[in-house]
Amino acid sequence: MPRVQDWLALSERYTDRPATEETINDPTNPHHYWRYRMQHSLETLLEDRDLISKIQCMHLQSGRASPADYRHSPHGLLCVQGDSYQA
Repeated sequence: MPRVQDWLALSERYTDRPATEETINDPTNPHHYWRYRMQHSLETLLEDRDLISKIQCMHLQSGRASPADYRHSPHGLLCVQGDSYQA
């Protein structure tokens, strides 16, 4: 399962901040939990149709989904065959 940072890295829009500013952890402290500080709201991400399309295409290419799986998605199927998705 990819981490949210990996998904956000699919779009240059979300990679403008150094990773050191987004990671809030101290690996030398065994009692400190790994955390991630996201600079964009979930609402912003949900409105980003290009990012959603890229993720859908990757999901479809992996064979873990079919176009029918996106029937009830709020955005529907945004990935089209020209976007590297091969049916």
